[in-house]
Amino acid sequence: GFRGLLLYRGVQVVLLGSGSFAMLRSFHRAFLPVLLYGVYSATEIASLFAVTTVASVIGRSAVRWTAKLWSVEKALTLAILANAVPLMLLPTTFSYLPLAAMMAVFGVSNGFLGVVTVVHTADTVAAPERGLAFGIRTTLMRFGSFTGQLAFGTFAEITSVSLSFFGMGLIGIVAAVMLLRLAGRESLAAKKTNVKIE
Repeated sequence: GFRGLLLYRGVQVVLLGSGSFAMLRSFHRAFLPVLLYGVYSATEIASLFAVTTVASVIGRSAVRWTAKLWSVEKALTLAILANAVPLMLLPTTFSYLPLAAMMAVFGVSNGFLGVVTVVHTADTVAAPERGLAFGIRTTLMRFGSFTGQLAFGTFAEITSVSLSFFGMGLIGIVAAVMLLRLAGRESLAAKKTNVKIE
């Protein structure tokens, strides 16, 4: 069952989207205070995180109408990019309003990804296999969170915190490109077989 699930393109899309999302989100939470330490007070940094939290509510509600405009795979790709690009740009300015705007974009995409990866997992996998699929997804997200912080914490120690933000954003962009490639392969396979995999 485990190997069979991993062969589904839809499951691969979910796992790649969930894993990269967890890595980007955990890195943002852990390292933004490090980046802004000495520039803003703890209260001001907390207010920036509050912007992300409020914006994530908008992202969760966006799932309802996004499916009418794009496929899930394209929406996932755009949301991952909306996570990655602000991460790359955060070290370029320390003005409060641009930072708040980037935090808002990051928050909207976070809220969207948190919901759409769950929904897409349930839609992609047949009912008897959903428990295993969600277990794999959750495990991968935890692993991504841990390895992202550890690897880029080490990278920040060797180089700089700013470069670690750029590096993590680059990882997100690579993940978005891979998502598009997986989605393209899934669409091609569906056209050839004209059968939905369940």
